[in-house]
Amino acid sequence: MKLRELEVIGVEAEKKPNLVQVELPWRPSYLRRRVLAIFLAVFVALIIALEVLGDFSNRNAGLGSGERSRRTRFAWTYLPILALNLLAGMWTRVDHQAKAAAPWIRMSKGPALAEKTLLLDYVNMPLPVSIVKAVLNRDLVVACTSMATLHLGLLVVVSTALLTLTFVDVRNQNARITLNTEFMDVTSGLANTDSSPFLAMLGVLQGNTYPDGVTSRYAYQQFSADVPFGTEIRATVDGLTAALECEAAQLSLAGAQYYTSGLQLNTTVSVPGCSINMTVFSKAFLSNSMVMFSRFGRGVCGGSTDTQDQRIVVVFASETVNSTSLAVAMNTTIDGTLVNTTISQSMQLICKPTYAINRLDIGQDGINPIGLDLAGTNKRTLANVQAWDIAQAFFDSYQGALVGNFSDASPPCYQGGNLTVDPPIYLALALYEKVQGTPVSLSALFDRTMLQSVADDYFRQYTALLASKALMVESFSSTAGTINLHGERLLVRSLVVQLMVTLLGVSITMTAVAMCFVPRKGILPRDPNAIIDTAALLAHSRPLLQSLRGTGGGSDSVLRERLSGKQYFIGVEAYERGSSSDPGYFKIFERTNTAQVETSHAEEKGKFSYPINLHPVVRIASSLGLLAVILLLEFTLRSSRTNNGIANVVDDTFAHLLWTAMPALILSHFATYFASVDFTTRALAPYAALKDGAAFHLSVSLNYIGKTAPWAIFQAVKHRNFAVVTSGLTLLVSSLFVAISAPLFYEITIPATTTVQLLSKDFFSANNSTPSSDICLSCRNGTIISSLILHDGHLYPPSTYEDLNFPMMDIPDSEGAPYPAEFTITASLPAIRPSMNCRMYSQPDIGKLTFSNAIVSFTDETNNTITVSTGRGPQGTMAQVQAIDPMAYFGASSHKILNLGNGTTVSHWLYLWGQLVGADTNQTMPQTISAMSCNETIEQVTALTTFYGTSLSILPSDPPVVDDSTAAPLAVELSSGWDYNDLANISSPQLLDNFFASLVTSRYAIPMSTLGDGSLDAVQHVAAAIQFQQKIIRSQVINSSARLLTNPNSIFRLATTTPPSLSATRRLTLDQTATRTLQSLLSLTLLLSTLSWLISPTQKIHPRPSTLGSIASTAALVADGNTFGLLGRGAEWSSTEELRDLFMDGLHVAMGFGMGWGQEKGRRRRRRTGRRVEESGEGLGARKDDGEEAGRSRVFGISAIRTGGWGGGEGVGLGLQARVGFGQRRFVRDLGWRT
Repeated sequence: MKLRELEVIGVEAEKKPNLVQVELPWRPSYLRRRVLAIFLAVFVALIIALEVLGDFSNRNAGLGSGERSRRTRFAWTYLPILALNLLAGMWTRVDHQAKAAAPWIRMSKGPALAEKTLLLDYVNMPLPVSIVKAVLNRDLVVACTSMATLHLGLLVVVSTALLTLTFVDVRNQNARITLNTEFMDVTSGLANTDSSPFLAMLGVLQGNTYPDGVTSRYAYQQFSADVPFGTEIRATVDGLTAALECEAAQLSLAGAQYYTSGLQLNTTVSVPGCSINMTVFSKAFLSNSMVMFSRFGRGVCGGSTDTQDQRIVVVFASETVNSTSLAVAMNTTIDGTLVNTTISQSMQLICKPTYAINRLDIGQDGINPIGLDLAGTNKRTLANVQAWDIAQAFFDSYQGALVGNFSDASPPCYQGGNLTVDPPIYLALALYEKVQGTPVSLSALFDRTMLQSVADDYFRQYTALLASKALMVESFSSTAGTINLHGERLLVRSLVVQLMVTLLGVSITMTAVAMCFVPRKGILPRDPNAIIDTAALLAHSRPLLQSLRGTGGGSDSVLRERLSGKQYFIGVEAYERGSSSDPGYFKIFERTNTAQVETSHAEEKGKFSYPINLHPVVRIASSLGLLAVILLLEFTLRSSRTNNGIANVVDDTFAHLLWTAMPALILSHFATYFASVDFTTRALAPYAALKDGAAFHLSVSLNYIGKTAPWAIFQAVKHRNFAVVTSGLTLLVSSLFVAISAPLFYEITIPATTTVQLLSKDFFSANNSTPSSDICLSCRNGTIISSLILHDGHLYPPSTYEDLNFPMMDIPDSEGAPYPAEFTITASLPAIRPSMNCRMYSQPDIGKLTFSNAIVSFTDETNNTITVSTGRGPQGTMAQVQAIDPMAYFGASSHKILNLGNGTTVSHWLYLWGQLVGADTNQTMPQTISAMSCNETIEQVTALTTFYGTSLSILPSDPPVVDDSTAAPLAVELSSGWDYNDLANISSPQLLDNFFASLVTSRYAIPMSTLGDGSLDAVQHVAAAIQFQQKIIRSQVINSSARLLTNPNSIFRLATTTPPSLSATRRLTLDQTATRTLQSLLSLTLLLSTLSWLISPTQKIHPRPSTLGSIASTAALVADGNTFGLLGRGAEWSSTEELRDLFMDGLHVAMGFGMGWGQEKGRRRRRRTGRRVEESGEGLGARKDDGEEAGRSRVFGISAIRTGGWGGGEGVGLGLQARVGFGQRRFVRDLGWRT
């Protein structure tokens, strides 16, 4: 309905307001700087706590053990999240007050557009929209508090992933570590050096791992702890390293002598103060072409006998012999004939060996050292061990049959290069190639730096292997160390900590900025949150109320039409006359006043819109969403039970965030929705009460949104407002969603079985031949590896264990998740092993022994003969001896290929052992003697084997289990190209060949005295040990010589395997307790939400639900009512109790209040223009021309209502003109309270 224009003719423009400076009493309590400073301090404290927590977790591999943490997982999961949730909830009060006060704050600073003041309602905007709107309006306080609210909400969600139970390396820094060895301060081990260091060096060059206690530069104390295999142990131990201090020297050639077997160069290598004579012999010098040679030898300065004058000489030179002179010498038959030769180029070094023992921080995982650092700069040496003692043992260790392969030879990579070297240089060049990946250029060796580097690196490596054998003795002491156990721990995720710190950092920044712009002084006379409070503040703002007449039932567009483009500000205007204790009129001023105001009433449509979050469709959708989550949880829980989890877990932080923070994020949307429903319900509660009429304290003075949720629920219970009660309870219950969802998913270890296809990469050939070595064309690797296994504690090579050889297996790439690092595969696989059919000889047979001076000889029926040298005679196959024990134990073996006459052959072994009397003389007699012969074949068996990790390692703690019933002969030729001479040459005063020397000194050694025990048990014990050791050696020989790689078209029957199992898998599972708890909360929320919906008024209450918190919206509702007629001067400075007294009648009966459509009632008056205007008792009405009766219009607003009785009915005009007598008080309706 359109009213005609109200003209105010002859009225001068309103005067400029007479503003007075007044200290206003009210400003938002949460926007005070000290309150924001408290929040700021809490945020900073949280950052410090998070960083300390993360650092503690990183240093201690978590906060606690998995077992203890799993028992208390709900406590450490829920409590931090609930604390952060409480903090975020308290911050919402800051954000709410900032948004509610923003229009008033802007008007307190000066004129501003209505769009940024009266029409603005940040409170009912969605959070992202309010942030954007505040930024565009330059409301920095609102923008900062809203962004902090958003980040704190994200903080709560992200915090669900802060703590997790997972498998990590648990670091125990005070663990007791057992030191198994220590350096001994005696030279006996060095003086009795055998060939073990030489064989160990060959093993390293062949790609084997270092033995325990050795690295590329150090020999260190071996240590251990009672922990599972593969556990990292770290300790500070002694480590010995040797080095060469070299000087460049001069080389002079004194002459050359011809011998039938080669040419000898007589040279002198000298530096100031030291001259060393050195002979170089080589068959290669007989060539007429230039020959390069290199030697790593020893000498003494000036022929001194003092060990301090001992030196190591390293020479690399090129030599050319005079062909004529050589031809003359070769035609003679006299050795030592001089020939003419020249050395065209050379580089030589005279070096002094040194060594030092350092303190090392070193770790190991049961297989290899893991990291090595110097623990300090202090060094020491052993008092009784000189550096030359180590150097002397270095040279003494080049013994045994294999050494000949490296003497006066050329490494394979230099074949055809006319190069001859000795064993140390041979291996030094091979070591350089292994480390650097390419051989060193021969021309580069003429450079002093390069030659010294090659020699020094090799000397360090070799002496480390030497010291680990010759300078170590068993020890049983202990020390403090660190153990990294792979176990379940309560871990703080570093990425989550950084995310939370970032979110808190942004919140701190936003809080600090907000502190700079919040009002320092009061901005209003009173809190404007209740309807009556807003009305009191607007009571004297007549121009604004005139502008809003007739808009109470209008939409937001009607208000914008009235106010858009106008500017408003607030202030206190002095009273025009009279005196009062109050400062003046508080008003909202319009910057420019208009002489006439065009007004229009909103038409009565009878239908208002729902708030979007209370719309029935949205409510139904939210209920269906809750129901869907409940059913999804039930389905997932049952699936988790059925399948032992939901999925495999990898140690990935992003994956962890996915299954912890993602459910929390989804559920937080439900919590946010129900929070908005509760807010809207509380905000609409006064208007819902006004619809049906309500007392003062239940309507216009009601302010639920200014209270915390628990207090609002308590007040609502008192007021019997059950819609607010149920919505508040829904809010409280839904606020627990995020916290309860944190432990919803967790990791467990479940032995899951998965079938994988093992692929064979090789098979065993029936026509094998001894392979060539990478470093030695004639080395037989099987015996080298066997010696390292028996004497140096090496692990068995892949696909072998003791006497078993498995096909080399490979695992195809996983189609799904990658295989865990510590998974196991258990399979029944075919394997081959040696089989020995042995015969023990009786005493009559052994009586056929032959004794001849210094030898004892025995021949079996196959004419296989064993000879044991005694006394001072030739050693033959005997190990190097020091001084023969008169009561020496002896042991010897012999091998031959035996033709069985049916076209097949077997490997035939003969073993002889016992004890002799007078072994150091030529009158040797046996005290005890035993003999055994064995025919060796190969058989195939099936073994149940467990492989660990992707490397398919076989652990000693979990050996294969052989099914002997599956044994079947297999045709694999047993090569005759090796014997026991290639085993370690162990020095001993006994008469033992290399095989028996290993039998009594290896890791599987039997007591030496058992060899001299002739009892049946002792003989059988020795026989079993012989067979076991022979099978180990034979297994490694087969491993190195009988394997042939498969090709894509070949199928070998040994590759067929049974399905293996994948065990100890980490699985993601659903916690039943947390799931049931969350389902209960969701169900309770669904029930409360539905109940709140049913209890809430069904009609649409407010004409502007999207902006019900704006100043203009509230002003429009009270502009057409009679409230302002009852508010006298100074209402804005009065307390709520004083305002209530204004609505009392004479008997102190409070009036009620109502909201709705009503007829505009008026009375006439004549203006100076002669026109008459109809003025309603509820406010200003429409203007009529003279003589024209004004029609009545329907308006929507809030009005005071009489409670009943005499004196004018329910409508009350200006002033208390109707009274209710005492006798009629019983007839008064209970719409208010009586005092």
